[in-house]
Amino acid sequence: MNAGAAFATIIAPMGLAIVATGLAVLYRDIPHTGATRRAMLLSLAIALLGAAVWLAVGLPLGVGVTPGLMPSITVLAGVATTLATYAVRERVASTSTAVVFALVWCATVFVPVAIADFSPNGFFESLGLTPLDHGGALAAFIAPASAAVSVLAIERRRVQRIEIATYPTSPRWTTVAMWAGWMLALVCMELAIDDVTPRIVVNALLAPLFGVLGWLVIQRIHHQVSTVSGAAAGLVTGLAGITAGAAFLDPLWASVTGFAAAAFSASFVHRRVRRSRLESWFIVGAHLVAPVTGLVLLALFASGLGFVFTGQIGLALAEFTSIILTIVYSVVVSALLWMLLRLTLARRLVMVSG
Repeated sequence: MNAGAAFATIIAPMGLAIVATGLAVLYRDIPHTGATRRAMLLSLAIALLGAAVWLAVGLPLGVGVTPGLMPSITVLAGVATTLATYAVRERVASTSTAVVFALVWCATVFVPVAIADFSPNGFFESLGLTPLDHGGALAAFIAPASAAVSVLAIERRRVQRIEIATYPTSPRWTTVAMWAGWMLALVCMELAIDDVTPRIVVNALLAPLFGVLGWLVIQRIHHQVSTVSGAAAGLVTGLAGITAGAAFLDPLWASVTGFAAAAFSASFVHRRVRRSRLESWFIVGAHLVAPVTGLVLLALFASGLGFVFTGQIGLALAEFTSIILTIVYSVVVSALLWMLLRLTLARRLVMVSG
């Protein structure tokens, strides 16, 4: 490993650690416990548990993953595991339930999806597919957001609706710091300083900015206002949208991706949260709708590789198949896990009341 790759191996997880902390602050109100500091600390503790599970389970199994990416995937495991638990924490105040869900989910969903995503000899390759996913959007965002869909769908008619909200709020400097950390991670996950590096930097700048524009346009249409919280939401969704394609899109298409990812996410969130009054749907909008949009546009507009440039469907087939398989696998496993935990929790409550 050369000096540049060694430096990137160290810096990328540091950037992702900033992202993990920023997301814990951004989503501090979703559990609705009233204790935001406790919620943030629990989010960070769950992130550490996810990282530990990857080290214990994923590291031995992911022998084909590039060694330089292992530290980054370790932190991504924490990010994904935390995102996967927000819907659980909004449904049930029990910390132990959230922790058990986090541990089992990370081992049974994140680990196999991450190996399939990052390993050249993973499951997707065994199907003859080579999807492009520079920053691990499939494992870090799509898999946990699909888990949230499972919990929200199962609990749709079983919980009392909370006071309506549109999306979480966050201190502006926290969002800016998260943006910087995300950009740093995307650059360093290339594991080299080469001719692709400037493209990643420019794309990681443009996509979030156009994401802000996309979200604010939809917010203006729905509510006739433009807010700082809306800009922060657009920034997050623009980053989620460009995560997979940062190294493969020209700046024009990166800008389109950021705008489209935020616009579709905002439309989804405004409608879904208004109907359900459950803020966990923001996780789905920001971390499922946005990265799926990014992967679809990547299949079409990847420089020299996308369908628009080659007329070939190979990349599009790989991207679409990887998206569908990831969503279906995470939804099914997460639903089974949550139903089992609900049954266990119900029995425990009966025993205590009896």
